[in-house]
Amino acid sequence: MKSLEKIEEEVSRNKSKIKQSEDKLYSGVVKNPKELQDLQTEIKSIKNRISDLEDEQLEIMLVLEDIDSEVKQKNYYHQQLIEEKTKNNISLLQEKKELEIDLQKQLTQREPAINQISEDVLAKYNHLRKIRSGVAVAILDENTCSACGTSLTSADVQKVRAHDSDYFCSSCKRFLFSG
Repeated sequence: MKSLEKIEEEVSRNKSKIKQSEDKLYSGVVKNPKELQDLQTEIKSIKNRISDLEDEQLEIMLVLEDIDSEVKQKNYYHQQLIEEKTKNNISLLQEKKELEIDLQKQLTQREPAINQISEDVLAKYNHLRKIRSGVAVAILDENTCSACGTSLTSADVQKVRAHDSDYFCSSCKRFLFSG
């Protein structure tokens, strides 16, 4: 497909040719009927060519309009995505800030609690956290371990609820705690 500029240049050249041929035709310089007929045929042929070129120009302009419309639509969609990303980033940064504040509160509260725990229990706790994906304590929930789902006997449930000593789940070996 030719560019619009090239088509416009060709149309302009052909219009100049028509003007020259018409000037020659109507000037009276050409007297021979055969030459006159040839000039008229040439003018008609050039006019047909101009018409074809203008049709091609119109088709190109329609395609360009469609492309322009599609580009505008995609730019709008792209802008929407950028705005959504910006909002999400702001939201995530705010959430991160809140989590960092919460973490600091938790760490501040953790220190005094750690100081009340004996070193051997703390060592067991830290070891369990390492080997149990960061979860060393499970809750006794309806006579079952909340971490692994193992059911406890009535006697074991009583031991956990008594808080007399540390009690570990017989299956996952986590500390068991009753709320």
